[in-house]
Amino acid sequence: MKSKFKVMLAMLAGTALGATSIQVLQAKWRPKVYAITELKTENVTGLKTYLAKEREVIGAAGGIIKSQRGGAYPIDGAAPPAGVAIVEWDSLDDARAFYGSPAWADLAAMRGQVQTMVRQYAVEERD
Repeated sequence: MKSKFKVMLAMLAGTALGATSIQVLQAKWRPKVYAITELKTENVTGLKTYLAKEREVIGAAGGIIKSQRGGAYPIDGAAPPAGVAIVEWDSLDDARAFYGSPAWADLAAMRGQVQTMVRQYAVEERD
């Protein structure tokens, strides 16, 4: 009787360990998403203030700024825009949620005074 109990307990522990491992592996394998924003600066004077506020809001939402207003350089094809911002998100859902959020909308008036967005899109990391 005791050996059956021990086997049953070992099976339950193994199942729990396996389920936990699968959840951890799935979380690690979830592809990152990079939001790319191509833009033109309209007002250099107000840009520093805006970028500080933008950095704060994006960080609070879990985004990681990889390049904020970095220069883009042509390699092949049409000339790139003057400025490019890249933000890393844990998922496409996180990126969409942020760019549709009230926090991002609240920055719209300030953003409109300092820069013009050419286009914005998300790129999913792939192996």
